[in-house]
Amino acid sequence: MQAAGTARSRPILTSLPLEIFLYFGGWWDFFFWILSILIFIYKGNTLPYPQQKFAAEFVVQWLFLLVEPTRLFLGSKGNKTEQSGPLLFSVLLCGPMIAFFVYYLQFQTYVEA
Repeated sequence: MQAAGTARSRPILTSLPLEIFLYFGGWWDFFFWILSILIFIYKGNTLPYPQQKFAAEFVVQWLFLLVEPTRLFLGSKGNKTEQSGPLLFSVLLCGPMIAFFVYYLQFQTYVEA
């Protein structure tokens, strides 16, 4: 049994660069989502937007808001608690996030004024 105030016997495995990346990634995602919603509202209200595409893009916007904070939280939790389970789920949630970004870059509706 260790006495109070003695050093831990195992090394600390948390990653400061990963935690910094997750922290600022959360801020980046917040501003990206706000800008995307504002552009989405603008396109929907002022430009001729196909109605069948409007619902799909609306759902993608809100799924992004559900998946990304969960991914960042699990990554941060796994890093801070030195557990591989939350980190693994965080990495697995990168797949849907990559799909969302590919959709934004390649398949989002282009509205011509």
